[in-house]
Amino acid sequence: MTMMRRRAVAAAALALVAAVGASPALAADKVEWPVATIEFPEPVKIIFSVSTIDGAVATAEQPDATVTTLSGDVNFEVDSDQLTARAKEVLDSLASEWTKAKPSTVSVMGHTDSVADDAHNLDLSKRRAKAVGDYLTGKVPGLSITTDGKGEAEPIGDNETDEGRAQNRRVEIRAQK
Repeated sequence: MTMMRRRAVAAAALALVAAVGASPALAADKVEWPVATIEFPEPVKIIFSVSTIDGAVATAEQPDATVTTLSGDVNFEVDSDQLTARAKEVLDSLASEWTKAKPSTVSVMGHTDSVADDAHNLDLSKRRAKAVGDYLTGKVPGLSITTDGKGEAEPIGDNETDEGRAQNRRVEIRAQK
């Protein structure tokens, strides 16, 4: 940049600063700056996995609840609401914890993949959730448990792959603290 050009740029910058300072409408203390408050949810922290060998269960600790997810492939027979022996082991462990520190409420939500029709999947998810709820009610008397099913409505995996469909076949147990 030539010397004359530098002086012209400097002069223009000074003129702009002077104009802003001289104009009450442009003064920084007169400008109303928008303020936004952003609230972020508490992060979910995975605290442990009961079984990493057979993939039967995973537990996530949240600020207000503990969510235990049972794999449908390990904990139920294909297209069935009958609990496997492995499922009963996992639920017995939960029940044992809850007799020491009972949650305020427990909700059990069943989910399926999208292989069968919507009505069948919804029915199966509700029956599986009820089977889990009934089993836990028998182990922890006086515990408030609600059950429901979502069928294939809330997938967490891709229903176009075997692995994704396996992720979607699950029962989630949410124990409120």
